Amino acid sequence: RLDTQETAMQNLQTAIDHMQLSSVSMQAELHSVQQAQHSLSTKIGKAASFDVDFGTLPISESVDLRIRSPILFKHVISNVGNHYNKTTGLFSVPYDGTYVFHLHFIGGNHSNGTHLGIYANDSWFPVAYAFGMGQGYKNQGSTTVVSYLSSGTRISAQIGSGTPNVLEASFSGFLVHAE
Repeated sequence: RLDTQETAMQNLQTAIDHMQLSSVSMQAELHSVQQAQHSLSTKIGKAASFDVDFGTLPISESVDLRIRSPILFKHVISNVGNHYNKTTGLFSVPYDGTYVFHLHFIGGNHSNGTHLGIYANDSWFPVAYAFGMGQGYKNQGSTTVVSYLSSGTRISAQIGSGTPNVLEASFSGFLVHAE
């Protein structure tokens, strides 16, 4: 009878040991699932975009046209996440990730042309500029940039050189994929 009780106790201890191992394993699995859930919910919740233009106001009231300074688009069509600042003309990148930016403009009647480009932290994106030139013609150009950017990068549209004579322009950007 004592052997039967000892065997039963050993069987119970073995069962408890297995349950403890299973508990540790389940806790590790639960932690892994919680981390994955947090990662997914963080990525799903990330959104950032903007769309701006000169609007219908006279240019003198709606835009600042200085060479190598951010263009101030006062007419904000959309600003998801409020990362575009119409006072500074800067879009502040909120998350590390891949972004798309598009700039389009129509310039005035002059012969000097206008280089309008997209800048990241005051550096011109390579080969990302728009140029139009011709006396008696309205100059036009556009450019699109797709780039991986780090949080805190400042994006702007600027006139790089030429005659700062822009009649119409639109500038937009959005987050494609957050890290």
